[in-house]
Formats: sequence, C-alpha cells, structure tokens
Amino acid sequence: MKVLKKFWKWLRGLLCWRRKAGRVVPESETGLAGYELVVDGIDVKDWEVVEAGPSQWNRFAGLFPVLGENGVVRFECVRVGDDGYVCAAIKSKEAYGDGKLEVEARFKGGAGTWPAIWMSHPDGSRDNFATYYEVDLSEYYERREKTDSTYHFPASMRGDEKFVNVKSPIIKDGWNRFECKWDEQSIDVVINGETVLQIKNNGDGSFYPVNREDRTFQIILSMQAGNRWLSPVDLGELPLWMDVRNFKLWRKV
Repeated sequence: MKVLKKFWKWLRGLLCWRRKAGRVVPESETGLAGYELVVDGIDVKDWEVVEAGPSQWNRFAGLFPVLGENGVVRFECVRVGDDGYVCAAIKSKEAYGDGKLEVEARFKGGAGTWPAIWMSHPDGSRDNFATYYEVDLSEYYERREKTDSTYHFPASMRGDEKFVNVKSPIIKDGWNRFECKWDEQSIDVVINGETVLQIKNNGDGSFYPVNREDRTFQIILSMQAGNRWLSPVDLGELPLWMDVRNFKLWRKV
C-alpha cells in the first residue's frame, strides 16, 4: 500500500508538471501577460555538465550537481586528492529568447569561491566579441555582504568600454530570490524583490542586443572557485556549495 501511495504521489506530481509547463499562464499567476512557462525545475536531460576549460570561471569545472530532496539542487566545490578541487557547473542545452528567469539560491561561501547564476549568448565565446552578451544575476564572492550583478556587452569585452556592475545585499544564511526579465525594451535583474540592475535599449547594437536572436541566452548555474582577484581556495573549508530551488523560466510569446 505504501508503495502504491508513493507511486501515485510521483505520478500526480508528474502530471501536474506536464499541465504547468508549455502553457500560456495568465497574468494573475505571473505578474506578466503573454508569457509561456517552458521550464519548471531542473531536469537532468535539459542540462549538460560544464567541463574544465581555460577561462577563470570554468578552470575547475567538471562535476554534476547533487539532486537532493524537496527540489533542492546542490552545486559543490569538493576536494580532490591532496591539493586539488573540482566544482559543479551546468549549462542549459537550449537557448532562450525574450523571457523571464526566476530562481532561489543560498550559499555557503569561503575563501576563493564565487558561485554564480548567469546567462550567456550561445555564440558567446569570449573570442567572438561581436555577439557576446552576458547577464550575471549573481556572483557571490567568498563571504561578502553583497553579491555582484553584471552586464557584459561586445564593446566591454573588446575593452572599449567598462561593463556595468552593481553590488547588492543578500541574505547570507538563507534563501535569496533572483529574477531576470529581458525583451526588446530592457534587461532587468531583481534580487529579493528589488530591481538592482536595469539595462535599457538605446538602439545601439554594440551596447544592447537589438535583434531578438542576439537576446538569446543559455542559462548557467555554476559553483566557481579559484580566481586571480580572490584569496586562494582554503582546502580545509571544502566542501562549499550553492543550493538552488524553484527554478522557472518563462518565454515571451
């Protein structure tokens, strides 16, 4: 009987998810008219693990996050051997056009760590500055009182202009809610209900992605560590982590 109850609970949850995803949700539920819920939660099949690479953020990537209870997904930085470490990082397989991202996160930070929630253009190799747009909802450095939200655009990546950056207070020992809405008018980053970063379309393709295809982003969730402008990672503090829950993504229709 207990097995049947558990199976029914799982099946009911699956059916509820099917009903929610892929439909246009009324404004009363989202605060936004004309948006379609396309992602509700983190499903392994929709993501790929980020392998180690040459950039500062992914030098120590290669670990898949731990899928925990109650929809919480943990991104860890764990010790490997006597003097090494590896971090969990995933990237959405699909890229999303104009829409809205909602996610909650909490952090256990330490020396040399900077977990991040961010979006990058699918052609956004830092070697291809012409289309490189990046929106960092949150980069939480070590144990600081504030998190960084940053907007990178082609001219900033070439070094012609500085990127746009703000620092915002967060709840250090609890859950924080991060949102980003982007369309032809603006890119808005909201943390715990407050708009902290707003980038408006000025009609200049070097600063704002005027074409919708240039406003297409892959979502990246990454527990990052090791950076030239941070303290060295303290192996004795590991594991450190970022927990994520209530991940939702809406597409403008």
